[in-house]
Amino acid sequence: MPPVHPFESEKTLRLATLADGDIHVVRDIFRYIWREGRDPSSPEGFQGLCERVGMPDAAQRIDDEDVKANLRANTDFAVELGVFGVPTFVVNDQIFWGEDTLPMVLYVARSPNWLDAAEVKRISNLPMAPRDADFT
Repeated sequence: MPPVHPFESEKTLRLATLADGDIHVVRDIFRYIWREGRDPSSPEGFQGLCERVGMPDAAQRIDDEDVKANLRANTDFAVELGVFGVPTFVVNDQIFWGEDTLPMVLYVARSPNWLDAAEVKRISNLPMAPRDADFT
């Protein structure tokens, strides 16, 4: 875990945007914060992150208007898709969110028609219990 949570993430999001979402950069950002427990919101921590991902000048470049505009466009697109959790994956126009869905994401990526199977459709259409249901 990072030393502070939640942390200011806008600079980190701009860094990922500046890198065009390159999977290697995004992976290194996650490792820096979540595996090594570094703080990307401090000036020193963010500079260390920029150096880690091979973009030592990014601390100055993330304030460019085109980077901010791209992040806004990405955010608007995520809202349009209905993204509401992290991490979020989109596979075959289907949204998956939460780290616990990763096995399903990988399965759908390998078996694209799986979500169209009769049993998946049956499960997806099961009735929901009322919000005020008492399960005790």
